[in-house]
Amino acid sequence: MFAGLGRQVASLPLVSVGVWISIGCVLVWGAQSAAADEPCVATVSLSASGVTGGSSLKGIVALNAPAPSSGLAIRLSSSHPNAEVSGSIIAEPGQTSANFQISTAPVAVSTAATITAATGSCSADTGVTLQPAVLAGLDLSVNAARGNASLTGTVTLNGPAPAGGAVLKLQSSDPLVNVPASVTILADQSSANFPITTGTALAPGSVALTATYGASVHSALLTLVPGI
Repeated sequence: MFAGLGRQVASLPLVSVGVWISIGCVLVWGAQSAAADEPCVATVSLSASGVTGGSSLKGIVALNAPAPSSGLAIRLSSSHPNAEVSGSIIAEPGQTSANFQISTAPVAVSTAATITAATGSCSADTGVTLQPAVLAGLDLSVNAARGNASLTGTVTLNGPAPAGGAVLKLQSSDPLVNVPASVTILADQSSANFPITTGTALAPGSVALTATYGASVHSALLTLVPGI
């Protein structure tokens, strides 16, 4: 299903058409106005009304009549550089629609963009919202460790990090397990590793490691095994 059937703006231009008028036995060249019959853009629809920045989606431009035998050029534009479309697409002869792709870039905050399709003086548009990536998971290289061990944690987003990277806060529920205060996922990357070290445990137990990015939080449990 395609979302976001946009609004249409259409104004059919008038063209002058020459005709021969019979007055008695004399043919006279006259002129009359007629609406141009070039198809108009009727709607623009997208495969989704919102996506995580850095992903792509599909669009369809629907016409109000079949494209002429020479095809029909449709101009495309976006109101925001993080939602990129090609400059134009072609509706093939006899077709009433044409497909296009939208490539998006990672964003740090929710960002709205308007996609517009136009032919002649007709146009229609629809909107899409780009969402920032959220924390998708926190994984550990092992789930249990003895004292004085070194292991690795991995944080993952559901999409690429924005320009400047994504800084995630890290926390351990027990001072016997040490993690850095934060880890940065570089721009256009979706994951990063961080070091974990353990102290000597006198009794078995579980330690919760937590990663936070914006409003999204993920935790993982590490079991400490007594001994060195």
